[in-house]
Amino acid sequence: MDGVDIMKTLVVDDKPDNVELLSQILEDDYDVISAYNGADCIELAKEQHPDLILLDVMMPILNGYDVLEILQEDENTRDIPVIFLTAEYKDTDRIVRGLETGAVDYITKPIQDEVLLARIRSVIRIKKAEDEVKRQRDDLKRVNKELKVSQEQLVRKNKLITIGKVAGSMAHELRNPLAAMETSAYYLSKVLTDASGKVKKHLDIIHSNIRISDNIISEIVDFSNTRKLFMENCDISKVIENALKDFTIPENIIIETRFNDSLPEIPIDIEQILRLFKNLISNSIQAMPDGGRLDIETNANGDYVEVKFMDTGVGIPEENLENIFEPLYTTKAKGMGLGLMIVQENINNHKGTVEVESEVGRHTIFTIKLPVKQESQTNSAASGNIFADNT
Repeated sequence: MDGVDIMKTLVVDDKPDNVELLSQILEDDYDVISAYNGADCIELAKEQHPDLILLDVMMPILNGYDVLEILQEDENTRDIPVIFLTAEYKDTDRIVRGLETGAVDYITKPIQDEVLLARIRSVIRIKKAEDEVKRQRDDLKRVNKELKVSQEQLVRKNKLITIGKVAGSMAHELRNPLAAMETSAYYLSKVLTDASGKVKKHLDIIHSNIRISDNIISEIVDFSNTRKLFMENCDISKVIENALKDFTIPENIIIETRFNDSLPEIPIDIEQILRLFKNLISNSIQAMPDGGRLDIETNANGDYVEVKFMDTGVGIPEENLENIFEPLYTTKAKGMGLGLMIVQENINNHKGTVEVESEVGRHTIFTIKLPVKQESQTNSAASGNIFADNT
C-alpha cells in the first residue's frame, strides 16, 4: 500500500469463511492475524498489540460490544483502533452503540474490497496523526520539566555565587573579634571562680553564642574554600562517635546508637562527613527544645552503607521539605540556612544520597547513603570550588 507501512491487523469473526475472505483482501498490504471468538481476540490483542482490529459484532458468548468494552478497560489495548463489521446496514441502534462504545468506524457486509481498504487507510492516517500529537505533547512536557530543572539549578547557582563573593573576607573579619571575645570570656571564667550564679550564667551565654557564631562562619568557609577531597577507608561508626563527642547533650535528650558491626570500611573524606554528621546531630538537638530522643543507626543497603538520624522533635512542615536543601533557606531564628545545603553538597561529592521524611510534632528522619566503593577521588575537587576567584 503506497505511503503506508506494513501494519499488523487482527481479523475477528466466528465464521471461518469471513476471516479467510478478509485475510485475502488484506494480505498484500498488511500482516494479518486472525481469531474466531471474542476471548481469543482479547488474548491476541494483549500479546501482539495489533495496529488495527476488524471485529465482527454478532459473535456467540462474547459479542463485539463485549470485547470492545474489555479492550477499552485495559490501558495496554484501549488505544488500538477497532472497526466493527456488521451485516445490518439499517440497524442504526447497533451502529450508534458500537461507535459510542469506542469503535472508530463500521463496515457493513457483504464486504467491498475498495471500501474496506479505503476505510482502513483513513483510520490508520487518523491513528498516526493522534500518535504524533501524543508524542509532541509528551516531548513538550519533557522539555518543560527540563527547563524547570535548569531554571532551579540556575537560581541555586546564583545563590551559591552570592555566598562565595562575601564568604572569604567576612569570615576573616568576623573571626578575629570573635576569638578575642572567646579568650576574654574564658579568662573571666577562670578568674571569677567565686562569681555569682547569674554571672556564670551570662558567661555561659557568651560561650554558647560564640560557638553559634563560629559554626555559622564555618558553614560559610566550607563553601568559600576550594578544597580537594581526600578519600580514606574508614569505619563510619567511628566517625559518628567522634561527631557526638563535640556535643554537650541536654539532660532531657536521650541519644541511642545502633551500629552494624559487620559493615565494611568505606572511602570517605572524613572531614566532610564528620561536619555533615555534626550538622544533622545539631539540627536534631535544636528540634527538641523540650526534650526527646535521637536514634542513630547504621546498616547495609545493597552497595551502600546507610546511616539514619531519627529524632522525636518538632518536625518539618510538608510545605518546607522541598526547600530545606536550598541555600539561604531556613525557618530557624539562628543560622543562615547553609547547614543542610552543605549536607547535600557533601553527599553529592561522595556520590551518595540524602533523603528526609518528617511529620510535624512527631519525628524527622534523615537517611544518608554512602557507596561502599568509590572511583578514585583522592585529590578531586569538591563542589566548593564554585566560589574560587580565578581572576
